Amino acid sequence: MINKIGIIGGGKMGTDIFYFLSDFPFQLTWLFKSQMKLEKTREDWIKKQQRALKYNRLDEDTYHEKLLQIQFTSDLSTLADCDLIIESITENFETKSALFRELDVVAKPESIFSSNTSSIPIASMVPSNRRINSFVGLHFFYPVRIKNLLEVNILSETSQPVVDMISEFLLTTRKFFKILPEPDHFLFNRLFLPLQAGVYNLYKEDRIPIETLDLLVKEKLFPIGIFEFIDQVGIDVMHIAVSNYTLGKTDADFYQPWIEGLKRLKEGNKLGVKTGKGFYNYVEQKPPLDINYKDSLDNPQQDLILKKIYSWYLTPIFKVVTNHILTQEETVHFIKEYMGLDKSPFDLAKEIGYKPKK
Repeated sequence: MINKIGIIGGGKMGTDIFYFLSDFPFQLTWLFKSQMKLEKTREDWIKKQQRALKYNRLDEDTYHEKLLQIQFTSDLSTLADCDLIIESITENFETKSALFRELDVVAKPESIFSSNTSSIPIASMVPSNRRINSFVGLHFFYPVRIKNLLEVNILSETSQPVVDMISEFLLTTRKFFKILPEPDHFLFNRLFLPLQAGVYNLYKEDRIPIETLDLLVKEKLFPIGIFEFIDQVGIDVMHIAVSNYTLGKTDADFYQPWIEGLKRLKEGNKLGVKTGKGFYNYVEQKPPLDINYKDSLDNPQQDLILKKIYSWYLTPIFKVVTNHILTQEETVHFIKEYMGLDKSPFDLAKEIGYKPKK
């Protein structure tokens, strides 16, 4: 049984995972690299609990239980007796691998190691043979409390008792999750790769403005444009992810312009919303909301572009159902949670007369 959980990382995802899990009766130990960040975070957390007590959102007993439930630390050895350790530091292979090698020395033998990585191959981070049976990927989606979605990426060597314990833990949190074997790791992100790369190629090769493409996608598909979405995620994060996802793909040439475009923006420190510039310039303007995309496309062009966009979106989705990786119901749940989309892709397929290739 998983009772004591270590969380490593004080960034956006680590913080979100901590606050999500703090609502459940786990013993949490949150590790920080910086003592200054640790003190500030602990102070802020205690103030939040005191406000909750003051306004009767917590009773006295629960307040004191929470103070005992949570530990803030900068000492790695404090995680020695954790049943589960969740790593959520920067998306960098060398940094993560070095951390897991340190953990391998201090953590108890039966501790389950997990990484919140969204793209780095899980097997590559296993620090030693003695951890191969108990190393998994726990890919949460941001914001963690709102997105009822989690990928559990397991290895062929992952033991069934470990899978069972992780499943029991996630059932306690009432989080929708999917256990994915190695060929299907990072499935939810990879499903959108053809759409993202295809739309980028329309921009780069066919000279269709990004504003036009985003407005078309927002009108016909998602509540957010492709380029807007990438700017929000972060160009640097996307570059790492897409580079990892496309390793060994037989159609790598299709993705190469997309990878190179992300790399150029990354090298120019145009990382999206967080630096003020990416595909859009957020210092001088916001993504277009009031330009009519039809002004720049005639009807035959629009129809041709939409046909491509629908195919890039729907083909991978139908494939995961046909190959029994996800059920249709799981796929619909995923699409709604991931993209905030009300319309089922299967309903869309019926509307437009799309038929998957056999």
